[in-house]
Amino acid sequence: MQKRFFPLKALKYMLVILLIWLCILFIIDHLMPKYYLWNKENENINKDLISRRKNIIEDEYPLLKYSLTKFTNQEKRILIIGDSYLEGDGYDNINNTWWKQLQIKLYQKGYKNVAIYAVGSCGKSTLDYLSWLKETNLIKNLKPDLIIMGYVFNDPQIFEKNYYNYDEDQNYNEENFLLKQFSLLYPNIAYKLNNMLNDKYTNKNKPHLYDIITNDQYLKEYNELAVKPLGIYINNLNIPFFLLTTPHSIEKSSDERYNKVFPLFEQANLKVYNTLSTLRMLNELNSKNFNKYFNINLVNGHPGTIFTNGYADYTLKVLEKDYKDILGEKEKIELPIRINQIFPYNNSLKLIEETNNYVTYEFDNPNKNLLYMPIKKDYFKLNLEFPTDISKIELSGDNLKKSYLYLNKISSFGYDTQEMFYKGKRKGKIVSWNINEKQVISINLSTKVLNKKEKLKIKIYKGSD
Repeated sequence: MQKRFFPLKALKYMLVILLIWLCILFIIDHLMPKYYLWNKENENINKDLISRRKNIIEDEYPLLKYSLTKFTNQEKRILIIGDSYLEGDGYDNINNTWWKQLQIKLYQKGYKNVAIYAVGSCGKSTLDYLSWLKETNLIKNLKPDLIIMGYVFNDPQIFEKNYYNYDEDQNYNEENFLLKQFSLLYPNIAYKLNNMLNDKYTNKNKPHLYDIITNDQYLKEYNELAVKPLGIYINNLNIPFFLLTTPHSIEKSSDERYNKVFPLFEQANLKVYNTLSTLRMLNELNSKNFNKYFNINLVNGHPGTIFTNGYADYTLKVLEKDYKDILGEKEKIELPIRINQIFPYNNSLKLIEETNNYVTYEFDNPNKNLLYMPIKKDYFKLNLEFPTDISKIELSGDNLKKSYLYLNKISSFGYDTQEMFYKGKRKGKIVSWNINEKQVISINLSTKVLNKKEKLKIKIYKGSD
């Protein structure tokens, strides 16, 4: 007689199989990139961006009023207009945006009489840029000697959802009870699953936002409503102007999108410069790192540091070739040790002492909305406006107990690698690190301070072996 499996025994087998699957999923989730943690980090970064935005942007037009070093009052002014690529969506270091990279490179080459003014806000289009120029006091207030308009693939976005897929991504993990429970156990798998569901169920009856420019009817309306009026206004303005492409793709599809829209700007007598060939060359020279630094972080698709550095390098070459009268003569500039941003947002930064060899700053202990990735430890970031050779760092605070130091540095190719280099743990109220590092761009500190309202001081010594 054939032996039967009793229901209880079958249930045991099912539970064993289920346990094995749960373990397999746990291992897979553990081995995956930390999408969940990076997503939380990205949300934190952009909350901080909102806090900063309240203090740096004009109501009339979004001038990014960061405190920037100037070396002369007799400056030529370059106005750059754009969207999130300028404002810095996803960036925990404003100096990695391409407009700020351009300013740094100009000073490094000795062009001390040139100042960059950036006007940009997330999600804006060519039509918005025209409105800022034409309908506000932007030109009257800034009096630019040159206008550069950044061009991103979605800048032709002049209608809401008329032609293209512009549905906001949904968070299925929050809306569905079972997925929510699954995401608590397997956050990285759940993140990827949520993206797959969005790809599948987001409106697919219309083309992607980046592809609308290949639609002839849309192209015609974009030209009539945005490009032609922009050309008329700029030509009457009598200020040098050019459009600069800031692509975040080097694929062949980019050529088709550009080949459709460039003739419109040229017919409007607007000069166009395309960075695409330079970015492809960067990919050939540094293909491994090109892919590694493609995005600003693991879950934010805005251009990474290798792109923003590429845009700035290209623009500098254009300025040196075609706009020498604006750049003026080169002079030797001694770039200072200067912290120009604390992350999280902190407006208490105060310069205490500055000499040729060191600088001392005081600031409130950052204790909320701290960064966490990639070291998986709460830390705050002090961003240096100019890459600096540093020999020593001292940190002090009356209730400082323990401190960890990490550094970000500029690579040999000229961009922030976004890798954090550990320089050691120190205990005590006054601690120091002899580091002797070249081209430091950010000082990252993870501290334990008993009094969270503590004032901290940092002393940075210039130089390296």
